[in-house]
This record gives sequence, C-alpha cells and structure tokens, in this order.
Amino acid sequence: MLGRRAPERGIVEASSVDMPGTVVRRVVVGELIAEVVGWIADSLIGDALERRRQRRARRRLDEGFLRCEVTMVSGKIGGLTREGAAVELELLEGAVVCRRRDDRTRAIHLRDVTLDPTSARSFHSGDPVTSADDDKPVRWRLSTPTATLQVVAAGALLRGAYARVHPEQPAVRLG
Repeated sequence: MLGRRAPERGIVEASSVDMPGTVVRRVVVGELIAEVVGWIADSLIGDALERRRQRRARRRLDEGFLRCEVTMVSGKIGGLTREGAAVELELLEGAVVCRRRDDRTRAIHLRDVTLDPTSARSFHSGDPVTSADDDKPVRWRLSTPTATLQVVAAGALLRGAYARVHPEQPAVRLG
C-alpha cells in the first residue's frame, strides 16, 4: 500500500451531498433574480409597449381601419366562420370591408351594415357601455341583411368605428 492512499470517504460524501444542494440553491436564487428583473422590466417596458399599441390602434382608426376579432353568430359569409378570426375592418359609411389578417389579399365586402352598441357585453365586470376603462375588450353586433357577426375590440375603438359607419347618427353617449 505504499504510494496509494485510501480515498477519504468523508470528503467525497460531503461533496456529493453538499454540491448538488449548493447548485440547487444557486439555480433557485438565479431564477428568483431573473423573475424579479423580468417583472420590473415588464412593468416598465410593458406599459410603454401597451400605450404604443393603443396609440397605433387609435391612429389606424382615424385612417378608417379597425383591428378586431370577428365571429359569425348567424347567417353565412364566405371567408368567415363561427370560429373567431383576427381581421382588419375598413370602415366606410354604411359598409365594411373585412380582411383576415392571415389572408390580406382577399377582401370581404359587407354592405348595409349596422353596428349595434346595445348588444355590448364586456369580458369584465361593470357596464361595458358606460365603463370608465375604454381599453377593455367589448363585444358588439355587426348586422348585415344576410348575417350577424360579433365584433370584439376595445370599447373606445368600437365607439370610433360606430361614428365612421353611422356618421348621420349621434355618437354613442357614455355616462
């Protein structure tokens, strides 16, 4: 046994027990720090990105376009189904041109449309028509002679769309 030393079991056992625990503690602390940093960045940057998205949506509405979700309630229109579809509506007086965001080349022309604010239903508590929070998604009905659609978008954007589709009628009053 000259030149050979017996392995020191206490050190080996201690390192095999302590090392994984140490690594786990470092991973947990690292994940916690990453979570906190991510939360702070989201609260600072996320709010700014949301405000930018809302400004862009209002600017597009001023240009006559509304990005929203549309679902068929009754009737039939080629290109739209009972499943929700992300669309962009071009708002004209008494008419709407609907383009699916996944197929922008195809335009669906809807004439003699009525945007009905009285059918408003909010996804959140409170009255969706008189709610102070205009950025909450609200459901309105879009009626044509052959079909009825459900349109989901922010309340303020739907009121702006109503003013474009029905310019001769008074604006939808809130509160």
